[in-house]
Amino acid sequence: MDFTLYDAVEYKTGRRATIMLPVAPDTSKGKYFRMDRTEGKQLIFERELSPQANVPYVIFPDMDFSIDLKSLDLTMKPGRTDIPGIAFVGSYINYDFPLTDNQELLFMDETSDCGLEYFYNDLFGWFAGGWRIAALRACIIEDGWYGKDLVFHDDTSGIAPSNCNKTTDVGIYDLQGRRVTKMKHGIYIKDGKKIIF
Repeated sequence: MDFTLYDAVEYKTGRRATIMLPVAPDTSKGKYFRMDRTEGKQLIFERELSPQANVPYVIFPDMDFSIDLKSLDLTMKPGRTDIPGIAFVGSYINYDFPLTDNQELLFMDETSDCGLEYFYNDLFGWFAGGWRIAALRACIIEDGWYGKDLVFHDDTSGIAPSNCNKTTDVGIYDLQGRRVTKMKHGIYIKDGKKIIF
């Protein structure tokens, strides 16, 4: 299956996306998170303060920016991050993903250029042609995806900035966003709600 290679890949402020580059990413553009481990039904991503080349990340952009594909050497081998049973896979070009029967695919992007690709045929109308990952982006492949929640840990602030479906970080935070282990009398945040102790 062929896809058009865009001249540029866009990242928008406030829209979680994935990114993988053949050069070290620019840390001034946003916060980068690498897949780290699983804890029960949670898939944990940790903040990466010094992101590397050829490694897939989830990015929370601090500003709108775009990457000109013509300025990059896309002949380098794409990379991936693996933990038992789960692969976080990136691509430098638009890529069609073949999956086996036991594999599930998860796109973490809040962008529209990754996902199920549809085609139009005069005889049959619209039909699904396969799963696609766009250039400079990444997705998760797992053997038997059971609805794990994505949790993003930012150790520099103690705040989990986002979650794929719902808030599963059951930590308690003060009103300045700092994680607390011992509570005194006051107002705290738990499961996204204010509590009084």
